[in-house]
This record gives sequence, C-alpha cells and structure tokens, in this order.
Amino acid sequence: MSSASHDPFYSSPFGPFYRRHTPYMVQPEYRIYEMNKRLQARSEDSDNLWWDAFATEFFEDDATLTLSFCLEDGPKRYTIGRTLIPRYFSTVFEGGVTDLYYILKHSKESYHSSSITVDCDQCTMISQHGKPMFTKVCTEGHLILEFTFDDLMRIKTWHFTIRQYRELVPHSILAMHAQDPQVLE
Repeated sequence: MSSASHDPFYSSPFGPFYRRHTPYMVQPEYRIYEMNKRLQARSEDSDNLWWDAFATEFFEDDATLTLSFCLEDGPKRYTIGRTLIPRYFSTVFEGGVTDLYYILKHSKESYHSSSITVDCDQCTMISQHGKPMFTKVCTEGHLILEFTFDDLMRIKTWHFTIRQYRELVPHSILAMHAQDPQVLE
C-alpha cells in the first residue's frame, strides 16, 4: 500500500513547496503554431470572409505587417495595415503556394505592460509551391512580433526582415531538366 505522503512527486498544500497554479496563459509561439494550423486547414476555395476571419483571429484591428528585404537596387521595406493583411495571405496562396507555415527557433520574449514582444533571429517561412512544379522555398530572416497582452493575444506588429531564401526542387524534376533544359524555366 502506498500513500500520498510516500509519493516523491506529491506536494502537500500545507508543505513548504506547495505552489498555487497560475491561470493558463497562451505563449506567443503557440499563437504562431495556431496560426500555422489555421493556414493548413484552409480550403482551396477560401473566400474573402474566411481570410478576414483569419486576420481577425490573429491580428489586432490596427495591426501592421512589414516585410523588409534587399534587392539588386537596394533595400526595400513594405508595410501594410490591417485591412490589407487578409489580401496579403490570400494572394500568397493564389500565386501557387499550397502550404505556408513559420518556424521560430531560439526566440526571445519580453513582457511589457500591454504587450509581449517576440524577437526571433532565426525564423524560417516555409512555402510549398505546386505550380508550375512542386517546389519548397525556405525563406530565412529575422521576425519581430508584438502581441497584445490580453486573452486574445493578437498580433499588433509583424516585421519580417528577409536575409536569404533557398528553393528545394525534387530530384525527379532535376532529372527531367537533364533531359529537357526548358523544364526549370
């Protein structure tokens, strides 16, 4: 017979190590996981209402989304407001992307009175393209997110600075390219 007092993992509420459970708070990275799941659950015929509901669930009403990257003619920076965020995501999929998700590695969180900032120097945006051929693109960069510090925990600012990208093409496509050089063009 064993009793709770002999259980090494039992902590009595009257003992010196008892801690009251704090209310559950969703972590910022988990919100990105939820966003990834929602993007994967979308259907081929997702309409404007679906995209607006997606943006409402994950972005504040006054949210901004900024993309920064460097081209041959210098650095570029584009910022859109909340009204265009649904259109941004829908356009990505209309352009041939079949799957899109974000991977955050070694992100740092800082808590403020009304917001939580996530600073991730190793963010990878993975996009799978089905048209004109299957290709996986890994876009690497620095992602800074500011979330509201409330129950909804929606994104207030999104800033993705792109450093580089890699296109991953299946070997079968490369074999076809060896036979017909115009396949990859």
